[in-house]
Order: sequence, then structure tokens, then C-alpha cells
Amino acid sequence: RSNKYAAAQQQAEVVRISQLIQQKVARYWLRPPGITGLTCRVQVRLDATGSVLSVAITESSGQHIFDQSVEAAVWKADPLPMPATDALRTDSRFREHTFIFDPAQHL
Repeated sequence: RSNKYAAAQQQAEVVRISQLIQQKVARYWLRPPGITGLTCRVQVRLDATGSVLSVAITESSGQHIFDQSVEAAVWKADPLPMPATDALRTDSRFREHTFIFDPAQHL
């Protein structure tokens, strides 16, 4: 029972940290002129302190300028939120995040 509870807690923390990362990236994002309604999938690798090691667009929006603006926002948002505990900071789910960047969710 406690293992199920711990797993549920960890999954909830994955979701919470992912949301915090997306919110921070959105704050640093500069909308390219004339670009609306686009999304892209972003993969971010972090070290144990939340410093960005790499950013990759894994599913393009179809607009290079939009994809570049999202990638730049991730780098500007460095360091990104990480869990408070050492055990979770070393967990691969916190070291590599893939998320859909959708500016409409953060307006």
C-alpha cells in the first residue's frame, strides 16, 4: 500500500514540476509577430539543479520562427524548477521533460 502511495506521490510531483516548468518557459517566451494558434513538443534535459543541458523540438509547429522562439524561452528560463528532495532530483523523470508548449494555456 505504501509503495502505491509513494508512486502516486511521485507521479503527482512529476505533473506539478512539469506544470511549473511550462509556466516559467511561458513567462520568458516572446511571441513572434503574426504567429498565433501554434504548439510544438519540446524535450528538455536538465541536471540535478535544474540547469538546462539541452533543448530539442521533437514535434515542430510547422513554423521555424515559432519553434526557435520556444527553444530560446527555455534557455532564458534556466534554471528550471526541480523537486525539493535529492532522491527525486536524480530521478530520470525530472531530468528529462517532454511537453507540449501551448501559449494559449498560459495567457
